[in-house]
Amino acid sequence: LTAAAGALGAYRRAHRIPARELSAMVPVNLRAADDRDPLGNRVGAFQVMLPVGERDPHRRLERIRAQTHAAKRDRRAGAMPFLVEVATLLPGFAHRWLARAALQRVNLVCTNVPGPPEPRFMAGAAVESIFPLVSVVEHLPVILGALSYAGRLEIGLDTDPEAIPDPERLAAHLDDAVSELEALAGRAASGRGGSGRPGSTQT
Repeated sequence: LTAAAGALGAYRRAHRIPARELSAMVPVNLRAADDRDPLGNRVGAFQVMLPVGERDPHRRLERIRAQTHAAKRDRRAGAMPFLVEVATLLPGFAHRWLARAALQRVNLVCTNVPGPPEPRFMAGAAVESIFPLVSVVEHLPVILGALSYAGRLEIGLDTDPEAIPDPERLAAHLDDAVSELEALAGRAASGRGGSGRPGSTQT
C-alpha cells in the first residue's frame, strides 16, 4: 500500500494532477484464528486512504499502518464484509449493483495472496516467477495484486487505458517506490544482519 501510494503520487505529479489522498479498497480475511471451517471464503474489504501527496516513504508507511491496524482490530467497523458475504444470496443484477456502488467510492483496489513458499516445477522445468493478474472493472482505473512465491513478492498491475494511457510509466514509478522502501527497510535493519530479496513488477 505504501509503494502504491508513492507510485500513484509520483505518476499524478508527473501528469500535473494534484491529489492528497486516494481511496483504496483492500480485501481482508475475516476468518477468526479458531475458525477451522474448510468450506468457502470469508472475505470482506476495508477502505484505506492512501496519502499520495506525501513524498516521505516513512510518513506514508506510518499513516497507512495506523489505518490498517485500526481496521484489523475492529473488523466489523473497519471492513465491508457484507459485500462478499451476501453476494452468494443475491441474484446477479443485485450483486452487480452492490459491487458497482461499493467500487464507486474507491479509486483503486490492492490485494495480496500468499503463494507457495517453495519452488514449483512444470514439466520438469522450474517456475521462476508467478505474476498475479486482477483485471480492472468499470469505474475502477487501477488494480494492484501481489503474490508471494518462493521467497519473492511479485506485483501485477492492471489499468484502464482511458484513465492510465501509459501504464509502463506507472509501473516504473512502482518499481522506484518499492526500491525506496527496500532502502528504508535496509536502514532499519542495519546492525541486525537483515537482508531482502526484491521482487518485480509486471504490467
